[in-house]
Formats: sequence, C-alpha cells, structure tokens
Amino acid sequence: MPLAGFADTVHDVRSICIAVIDAPSDVTQAVIATKPLGSPVVLACHAGRLQWWKQTTNAPVLVEPPIDGANLQRFFLDHNTDLSPKNIYEGKTLRRLPGQTQLSFVDAGLMPFVERADGEGVGRLLEAAFRSIESELGRKLQKSLDIQNAIKATFWLLAAKTLRDKSVDGFKTLALTDVDDVFACVGRHYGVPDGVPPPGKAWHSATNRAATTIDAFGSLRNLSTESLAHVYENAMVTAEVRKANGTHSTPGALVDYMVWQLWPWIEQLSPDRRHVFEPACGHAAFLVSALRVLRQWSDITDGAARHSYLKKHLHGVEYDPFALEVARLSLTLADIPFGNTWDLRQADMFQGTLLEDGASKCGVLLANPPYEKFTSSARATYARDAVQLVGHTKACEMLRRTIPHMSPGACFGVVVPLSLLHNREATELRKTILSDFELSEIAVFEDKLFAKGDHEAAILMGRRKTGGAKAASFWFRRVTNREMPGFRERFAFSSEQQVDVARFLTIEAADLRVPELGAVWTYLGASPRLESLASVGKGLDHRGRDLPPGEWTIHDPPQKGDQVGFANVSADLSIFRLPVKVGVSLTPSVLLSVRSGMPPGKPQVLLNYAPVSRNAWRLKATLDRKGLALTSRFIAVRPTADASALYLWALLNSPVANAFAFCQLGKRDILVGTMRQMPVPTWSPHYAHRIEQAAMRYRDLAAALGPLYNAAATPDAIKQALLEMDAAVLQAYDLPPRLERQLLDLFTDVERKGVGCAFTGYYPAGFSAYLPLHLVISDRFQRAAADVTVDRVKPGESPHIQAALGAATADEE
Repeated sequence: MPLAGFADTVHDVRSICIAVIDAPSDVTQAVIATKPLGSPVVLACHAGRLQWWKQTTNAPVLVEPPIDGANLQRFFLDHNTDLSPKNIYEGKTLRRLPGQTQLSFVDAGLMPFVERADGEGVGRLLEAAFRSIESELGRKLQKSLDIQNAIKATFWLLAAKTLRDKSVDGFKTLALTDVDDVFACVGRHYGVPDGVPPPGKAWHSATNRAATTIDAFGSLRNLSTESLAHVYENAMVTAEVRKANGTHSTPGALVDYMVWQLWPWIEQLSPDRRHVFEPACGHAAFLVSALRVLRQWSDITDGAARHSYLKKHLHGVEYDPFALEVARLSLTLADIPFGNTWDLRQADMFQGTLLEDGASKCGVLLANPPYEKFTSSARATYARDAVQLVGHTKACEMLRRTIPHMSPGACFGVVVPLSLLHNREATELRKTILSDFELSEIAVFEDKLFAKGDHEAAILMGRRKTGGAKAASFWFRRVTNREMPGFRERFAFSSEQQVDVARFLTIEAADLRVPELGAVWTYLGASPRLESLASVGKGLDHRGRDLPPGEWTIHDPPQKGDQVGFANVSADLSIFRLPVKVGVSLTPSVLLSVRSGMPPGKPQVLLNYAPVSRNAWRLKATLDRKGLALTSRFIAVRPTADASALYLWALLNSPVANAFAFCQLGKRDILVGTMRQMPVPTWSPHYAHRIEQAAMRYRDLAAALGPLYNAAATPDAIKQALLEMDAAVLQAYDLPPRLERQLLDLFTDVERKGVGCAFTGYYPAGFSAYLPLHLVISDRFQRAAADVTVDRVKPGESPHIQAALGAATADEE
C-alpha cells in the first residue's frame, strides 16, 4: 500500500482509516484489492483525478464524483472533519452504539469481516505449524506437558513473525528459522524467563520445521487481536476440550459493545481505581478492549509510562495454558511496541480467594464465565480442598463470589446463560444486584450468539450504589437470531425498552426477564388462563432398561391386539392430521409415570412437548377426537368447561399461543406449568361458535387431497381459511390494533410449517397500518381502500375496530 493513515500507533485493522492508491486502469478492481487492509476509506488516484471510495464487505461504492487537481485543496478543506482519524475511528467503533449517528461512508461490517478472514487464515497457519511439530515428534507429544510446550512454541513463533512484520524493535531483522534466537527474543519481550522448547535435537528440528511454515506465510503487519479470537475458538481445540473447559470466544462485537457502554461509569472512577479484572479470561477479549479505551482516553502522553499504567491495571485469571498463550499475544499486539509483562495468572479461579480478592480490588469486572455445570468428580475434588461450592453451574458460582464483593462505584459487565435471569440457583445473586447495584442494561440473545455452541445468553451491566440518586430504570434489549448479523455489524437490536426497576423488586424470585411483547401480555394479564377451560398434563413414561422379562413399551407399527396411541411428533406433522399411531403398552408393570397419558376416550388436543422449530411457530396442536393414549412427547389438553376440543385446538394453533410459548419459554421444552397460564379469551358462546366454524372450514379444506378431489381446496383457499381461523381467535382476544400488529409482526418472514399452504406472514410487503387481521383479510377491507367510511361500521363491533377503521379511512382520504 503506497500510503495508509491510522488513528493509532498500533497499526492494525482496528486503527486503519484511509488508504491511498494509484489506479492506472480498472479503479473498482484496484479498490477491491485493498479490502484485506480493512480501510473504510480508499482514495484512488486515476487519470489526474481523485476518487473517494467507500470500502464494503461487498462491492466498493464511489462516494462523490471524481475531483480534479484544481479542486483538491477545497475537497480536503470541506471534508476536514469527515476524514479526520478521530471521526473515522469512531465511525468504525463508537458510532455503532444505540442512539449514535453512523457515518454514511463507513461500512460498520467491514472491520469484523476482515478480522474474521484474518483469523481464519492465521488459524489454518497455526494448525499447520502445530501439526508439523506433532508429526516430527510423534509419540513424544503424548504427555500433557509436551503438548503445552508444542502449543507455546507455535504461538511464540507466530508472535515473533507478527512483531517482525510490525517492525517492532528487536524483531525487525530476526530470522524466524533461527529458533533459538527467536525464543530468546520472545522470552525477553514477554518477560518470561522460561523459554521454549525443551532442549534436544528432536525439539529443535520440530520447531524449526514449524518456523519454516510460519515464515512462508504472508505479512501479518495489520493483524488485530480480534482476529486471534477466531484462532482461540477454532485452532487446536477438540470438541472434548471445548466441552470440558467451556471454550467459547466472546464475540468481538459483544465485547466492544459492553465496554463502550460501560465507559461513562468507568470514566467517573479515578485513574487509580480503573483496575479491570477478567476471571476466566480466555483469550483476554475484555482486557484488550479495556486496554484500548483506557489508552484512548488516558491523560498520559508518554508511551512507556502509559504502558506501565496499563499493565498495572489489567488483571486476568485463566486455567487453560493454550488460552493464556492467545491472551498473552493478544495483549502484546494491542500495545505494540512495548513488551508483555501483563498480570495473567494460570490458576483455577475457584481455588482459594482469587475471585473474591480480584473483585474487591477492581473498579471494573468483565467476564464471560464458562456455562458448564460442575461434575460430581469436580465437586468431590473441591470438597477435599475445602472449597465450598454453592452454585451448580460455574457461571453462577463465579458471579456469586465476585459481584457481591465489589466496592461502591465499581461496575460490571458479564455474559451469562439466559437461565441465570430466572433460575432458582441465582435467586440470591439477583436479589443482591437489585438491592445493592444499579443496572444500566440487560440484553438477551437467542442461540446464535456464539460461533460454537447454541447457548441462549444474556448480558448484565451495572455498578455498585454509591449513595447518590440512582437510576429508576434500565434498558432491556433483545436480539433474535434473525437480527444477529445486524448486531455484529452495527449493534442493531430486535427490540428495546426502558423498564422500571420497581417491577422486579416485588417478585419473590427476583426474576429479571422481560418477555417479548410485554405490552401484549400486560394487556392480557387479567384474561382467564387455559387451566380454566381444560386440564393440561404430560403423557405417560415407560420404564427403561428394567422392564420385566418379555414386556414391551412401543410397537411401531402397532401389532394386532395393541392399545393404539401416540408416541412421537414427526417433523412433517400437519396440524390438521393426527400423528402416526403406534402400539402403546399400558401394562402397569412397564409404566413409570402415568400423568395424563391414559386414554380418556373423549376428544382431546395433543400438543407437542418439544418445540417443533426454533422460530416463533413453536406449537403444532392436533385434534384427537377418540382420545387415545399418549406418551410424554405430547401434552394432553382436555376440555373441563364449556369449551370444545375443536375450540381449544384453534386457540393452541393461534399466533397468541405460539407467541406465548416463544416469549415465555425460549428454546426450552413446552412446559406444562407455563402453558396452563396461557391467556385465553373471556368465554363467549358467540365467539366460540365463530372460531369453531372457521376451524372446521380450514380443516376440511386442508385435509382434502387437493383441488382434484375438492375444487375449493386450492392453496390460496386453504391459506385464506387459516387466516380466517386465526382472525376469529384474535377477535375473541380483542387486542387493541397496535398490540395485535406487534403480535403478528413476530411472525413476519417466519415459515409456518404443517398448515397445508405456504405461510410466511400475515401482511403484504409494505403494509404498515394498525388494523385488526379480520378486517385486513375481509372483502370489506378491500372495498374500503376505495370508499368505506366510519359510518358503515356495524353497531356492536369493538371500539378498537371502529378507531382503526376510522384511521384507515383518514389515511385513504
């Protein structure tokens, strides 16, 4: 690159702002060729003119018409603020935060795109280098210490190449294949007296072979620490190691978001109190991000003095030696050209008082603890060492031993399993946070936050109260899987709202969840519950391996003389048909739990126990008119009052029921206790009749074998009948139009399977009015587009409908 401008002396993908190139021929291709640099602004000189390009993850975009030489000075004067390093750097970082104005000429997704690509390349390089050592030494890598030495050697070789490519003093002329010199130089730079590898010709030959592999790799001059996160999570980590150690890199976007959001509180701490503690630090993602903000807003101008301050104020604990090597290199690259003598301790954080001491001394606690449960053997080991574990999970235990020990004014940002917001294990911790801390934000994420694993997660940010006026509310934000790319690129949220702290103080369990569509559930708070109309219970369970000799549990297909019933929910199950019938043994000696599994001989609704999808359509209710036996893969819903099974079937397949399961249960199973509390419409024979009529019409059309056998059973007619059934249910709930729209928007672009037609939403593209569904799908509404007036609303219709129709008429006029 002929010329490049950076916002910081650490030259990497994070700090690059402007690249300047000569483009004698194809300008677009020349600009595309600069993408690996990661510069959001590219100035290309072509045919005597200057072109300003916006680099993107896709094709570059020309920002303004080309500027000739006579107007060049005026161009830079006019864009002095736009092209300042501070402005561009903030456009890549801070301007991605909620409420900030993003720069039109900066693609916020470019930086993570390049960092991920760099990480993939370096990950492959490290794998190849490590495997070369492994193949050279063979059986000598069977011991744990030898594997650690091989990992350490690989990372030290990578560090040497990176520092050489970045022209750090002491490494500029280093010959990478002179491994003895390399390890001595890196050891001095790290401040680690114990060099690698172990002595001996075999190790020397093996590491020299790895050095040759790394030396042949392209330049790492612009490598950023975030690229190493990919290396941490993917290179040399087996599934067994990942499960045992909870190895999951914290996404860079999440780290930046949390640290930047906490900065106003961090800034209020005196410089001597800005100690940052990251237990279970892994690749030190939080420490690196904290390093950047502390350096960026530091009043210390001397580089060496600033480095001395930083290394005294950043503290990490990690058990995994591989992770520590990544952490050490990450901090080294983040504070080039200075050496690395960071306070990174290899230790079991649950031993002794490491957690309590670190929390009491820090001003900032940042962590993404492991989510795994303590195994029985681990609990026994800790017990022998006189370590008293209260929590069942490592995350809860770590937070229980840190957050309550923080001093007034100290703040925290933690990534936790979503269950920590409501489970019994963390009740006392949540009560402590509500009473002794002020929260600034809780954000929840579906199960695509981490590159590896499918954890539902949440972030909590707060600080210990200091005695002054406290915030009475905090932000509750949500990111669905569909919006996850938007969050990673520009911190976009699926929904957000400010909630009062007071609403949680009266809840005995201190449940910190705010269900999605909260306004809908608040409006329906006084509605009857499903348990007022029906019994709701799981099916039966059979015994496992201890079956009596000669006994059986399930025959698929059923055999002659079997009691038939239902055992499994197939992926292709349709809501208008029954599951496949199987033989179900009801012999008392093979039954473990009966619950609601015995055949009632009366109509019942079968509800799937496991969610049928990860999207908002979680339920597939089927109507069993004969009342057969069922296993625990189903929930039996049986009428106990005026409601019919057909009426309940329509309710349980409705958008209200599916939204309720989605919002209240997340990705968990469809819990019986939760579904009993599902709101149902106030009982009305009038609405019940309309719902049943619509349900029968839909079932007749959907169950027909197509228009060849029933001319009316076209896909469009089936969809219309399904819409009419849903609309009839919604009319009975009588939600205000704005809330009904919020509810139905949850299903936009979400496939509804097993309904006999293509169904991906309730509204046509671009439709934005707040109108009830039954009105939108009606012939009357189609005519209303031309001439309907409020005067034509029939007496007795809901006042919500009258108001909505009046608004629609006003818009049309």
